[in-house]
Amino acid sequence: QGLIRSIDAAIDWPGYRRRLRDRIRAWTIAELPPRTRAIGSGDSDPIEAAEWTTYVRYRELLARLGAEDDAGISVWASKHLVRGDRPGARARSNPPESWTFLEYEGSTLAHLRVLEHALRRGGPVQVALTCESDPAIGEVYLAAASVRARLLDQGFVETEMSCPGERPAGLRSMEHVLFRDSPGSEPTVSDPQGLAVFGVPQGEGMGRLVARQVRVLLQAGLPGEEILILFRKWSEQADRVVEVLRSWGLNAHADERASLQAEPAVSALRMAAHLPLQDWETEQVVRLLRNGQVRPAWPNCDRLALASAASVIKATSAFRGRQQLLRELDRALQQPRDQRTPLERIRQARELVEQLFGLLGPMEQARPWSGHVAQLRQVARGLGLDAAGATCLDTLWDSLDDHALVLDRLGRGVELVAWSDFVAEMAAIVAEIPIAPTTSAPGSIRITTVDRAAGARADHVILAGLEEGSFPERGSIEPFLALRTGEAPDRSCRTAYGQEMCRFLGVLGAAGSSLTLIYPTTDDKGQELLRAGFLDHFLGRLTPEALGACHTAYSRFHPALIDLGEMAGTPADARIRAAALASEQGDNRELSRLARNPLHRHVLEGTAAALRVLQRRLRGTPFGEFEGVLSDPTAIGLVKSDLGATFCYSPSQIETYIACPFHFFSRVVLKLKPLEESDELDENFTTRGSVIHDILEKFEVLIKERGSPENIGDLVPVAIDQVSGREPAEASDLEVGLGTMERRRIERIMAFYLAQREDYENQGGPRPVPHLFEEGFGSNDTSYPMLEIGGGDRVVKLRGRIDRIDLLETPSGRLFRVIDYKTGSVPSLAEVKRGEMLQLLLYAMAVEKLILGNDAAGPAGVGYWGLREEGYKELTFPDWQHVKEELEAHVLGVVDRIRDGVFAVDSRKAGCESYCDFRSICRIRQVRLAGKRRAEDDLQLSIQSRRGRSERGEGGTTP
Repeated sequence: QGLIRSIDAAIDWPGYRRRLRDRIRAWTIAELPPRTRAIGSGDSDPIEAAEWTTYVRYRELLARLGAEDDAGISVWASKHLVRGDRPGARARSNPPESWTFLEYEGSTLAHLRVLEHALRRGGPVQVALTCESDPAIGEVYLAAASVRARLLDQGFVETEMSCPGERPAGLRSMEHVLFRDSPGSEPTVSDPQGLAVFGVPQGEGMGRLVARQVRVLLQAGLPGEEILILFRKWSEQADRVVEVLRSWGLNAHADERASLQAEPAVSALRMAAHLPLQDWETEQVVRLLRNGQVRPAWPNCDRLALASAASVIKATSAFRGRQQLLRELDRALQQPRDQRTPLERIRQARELVEQLFGLLGPMEQARPWSGHVAQLRQVARGLGLDAAGATCLDTLWDSLDDHALVLDRLGRGVELVAWSDFVAEMAAIVAEIPIAPTTSAPGSIRITTVDRAAGARADHVILAGLEEGSFPERGSIEPFLALRTGEAPDRSCRTAYGQEMCRFLGVLGAAGSSLTLIYPTTDDKGQELLRAGFLDHFLGRLTPEALGACHTAYSRFHPALIDLGEMAGTPADARIRAAALASEQGDNRELSRLARNPLHRHVLEGTAAALRVLQRRLRGTPFGEFEGVLSDPTAIGLVKSDLGATFCYSPSQIETYIACPFHFFSRVVLKLKPLEESDELDENFTTRGSVIHDILEKFEVLIKERGSPENIGDLVPVAIDQVSGREPAEASDLEVGLGTMERRRIERIMAFYLAQREDYENQGGPRPVPHLFEEGFGSNDTSYPMLEIGGGDRVVKLRGRIDRIDLLETPSGRLFRVIDYKTGSVPSLAEVKRGEMLQLLLYAMAVEKLILGNDAAGPAGVGYWGLREEGYKELTFPDWQHVKEELEAHVLGVVDRIRDGVFAVDSRKAGCESYCDFRSICRIRQVRLAGKRRAEDDLQLSIQSRRGRSERGEGGTTP
């Protein structure tokens, strides 16, 4: 209705919604009638007026529902309680004989109303108030002072309760002097009995110290229930402490409050509910299938089938969309069966995905709220979530039904709700509903926050995480920082700060025998951190002698805890420390003691083996079995068997070995499959290169079929259409857009090719005539046999597919030219001459021996055609026969090393560790740091560029 438009701009400010919620809560507690202001009247602030309007409408809504929020329930309860005081009201059965108010605040009308009711009813009335009458500590109890004065005026008799006298002297003294202002010198504590303060590195360091303190107490015979570990607020540091305690085998119970959204079954259901809103993103489908809570009772659908389907889906090129994913799976079913994924797995994945989409698809429709709840229940049953998380889902259904009841009372129960709105509202609901905390086992050490432990007592209290801003909280000191010079803080600022001091004193009072305060000295990066302000107050009240006796600070821990054996609480910590003592200090006693223990013996034997491996990898040692050079006869025999005389190599495999033997070992010998991670917008260079090769072939065939038409550029779109086809009718907007971008890239490359082709045909000499495209040899789908080099056991068989073969009619006879298209970078002439890039040369041998035979006198040359660079650049051979002999000897030598099991971790590619598919299992960095290099072949093939210059000394020239 436009009444709160003033807060449109402010509603998304950071923290504004919380501030508005707090204001509405304060107005409710103050029992401000919703009509005490005239909306928008006078010169009131427009935003404040809009906030008040929100409050008014909110209270009206609750009244219509007959409901109350948590702030209003105390007001309602107090009024309901005192109704019996009215004349004519029916007397309550069994009225209380006495009244006791614990931690009475007296700050609201509801509090006062209940107290007055108790006084009118007669009988003893007792009020427990945290307060001291001493003016020296008046600021601490500022909030309670006015309540105390009011109670005394009402005739209450004050009785001060003293602390138990059997507590250690340090605890009693510190509790008495902390935050107390005295004329002259500040009171101090000289006896630190019962007090301990530690500074440790943040994170695991704090966890280790807490665990050590707990273990010492438990070893002294103290029950775990008498140890209380506190944090000001629950944080990552608290989680880390819990983790360390449990890793030490200590029974720690974390009293953290979790919401319903943390329940695994609810999380899985929300993941399923979000799929339609995310346009059925493939990655989310994979995550849902891999979720351990999902157990649908579909035919042939067990955990293994779900995991298998997830792997098949992840391997597709679909990124989102139901139809797109199904289409990709259908396409995979039609692929030749030399593909990696078995046909049955793809078919099973396709059926499972179709069932999943059939179950989740109807969720997208707009329905009334209750209809969405019913649909969500059906999805939970279909996914098998009702069995896995019955209890938490019952809580969810109850909460959603409660919301439906609210809508019905407001007359909105039949309104259509968009699925996106339903999911957003459900997310807000599950985030607010707490789940019942787990009960602690007997003997558990309790870990909780200061506020949740208010009123609790334990013999030994540990307050950890006392960094700057924890005690006092930042919110209580920020108003002081905003004061101008000479300006006095108002009562609300002083009250909030006093309440923080009172909380800190409450921690001191909770400790019966000892209090340990722990603060972080440095963060994870080693940067110094500041202590909590109240901790500085605490330390300032200790005499120098007492401070030295109870305060210990560590700026860092030795990584192996050499000087802090009591911090090595896990078996792994103990082994690391023992090994470090032996290595750094020559002290083998601890290592010998652990080695005699069967628990440690097996692991230490593995450590010894690792040290022997490390010794073999040091600088100055040759490549060995720990750097890829096989030494086991059985392993070498397997390699010779698999890659021997019957194995057919491709030139690219041999190039891979020359560039990096270990890469060859990983890909060809071990047949490892790299993890393919790609983004929806990533370019697929391999697919693009294959498509461009096909388009170039089709383009040249069209030219030949149509008799070299004058305007060959008109054939480019024809060739592209025939190869790429059209986008399917059900393609998404994103697919259409990506397809359009890809077509434009291809058109740009083809435009380069047209200009390069003209230069190629007009470069002088015999006119080249395209003869064959994508011609293969050595494979089952080709007409030509394998190319063989050498003989006997050393024979090397080769296969390949040649991009293009041109013929040239010369006075000396017909010659051929082998061309390799490159959409990326082009190998340098130096790489070809060193025998690192030998594909073109081997292809020339195959054309001469297998494909053309006597139809050609030999090669006119070979060359790379850089489609993004300068087009075709030719390499020629002054003595082709000599080049062949050198090349054959080189290939035979390379394959001999392969069959001998020499797969050294020694890449010729600088920076390969940043992009190689196998970088996660390769130790190239360590090898390079050790200065190890293979002996390289002293090969220089007699090859020249077409320009006639000898490139023998030009290492980086691009042909």
